Amino acid sequence: MNRTVCLACCLALPAAAAQVHEHGAATLEVAVDGGTITIALESPLDTLVGFEHAPREEKQRAALRKMEASLRAGDRMFRPTAAAGCTAGEAKVEHPYAGGAAARTAHAHGADGHKNGKHGHGKDEQHAGAHATWTFVCTSPQALRELEVLVFDAFPGVKRIRAQTATPRGQAAVTLTPSRRRLAL
Repeated sequence: MNRTVCLACCLALPAAAAQVHEHGAATLEVAVDGGTITIALESPLDTLVGFEHAPREEKQRAALRKMEASLRAGDRMFRPTAAAGCTAGEAKVEHPYAGGAAARTAHAHGADGHKNGKHGHGKDEQHAGAHATWTFVCTSPQALRELEVLVFDAFPGVKRIRAQTATPRGQAAVTLTPSRRRLAL
């Protein structure tokens, strides 16, 4: 089995089990295999665009389009060590309203569905999220030391990112903030 796939699978299991729908927070998984960096981000839509329901007006549809365009620009979301010579490759963005789809693929929570129950949503409220993946290809992977996470600049609603890494140097977990945005690789 491809080592990147193995690393990505290992990263996804703990994050998926522990993921809580928490506004202002996101999760990030980073796997390094040879000259390839694979990155995955999960976030509530509210954290990225300010709402989680199907867009009701043009302003909301425009916010979703802007989010998608921003997330597709991997080189504006992440900055690997310059000496590693990394180039942003493929980016994928998924959310329940992509392409104007109004179908809800979000999951319902009860009144206590948020961490600490602080949001007071009723039983029938929906919570939608976005998932984005990127790849970077590096010409000098031996020089790769860190990944600066620029997501905070593009999305001010992101206050905290729980990040996990799997690299040839080992695995790690850390919480990133706007003032602590460098991820050791």
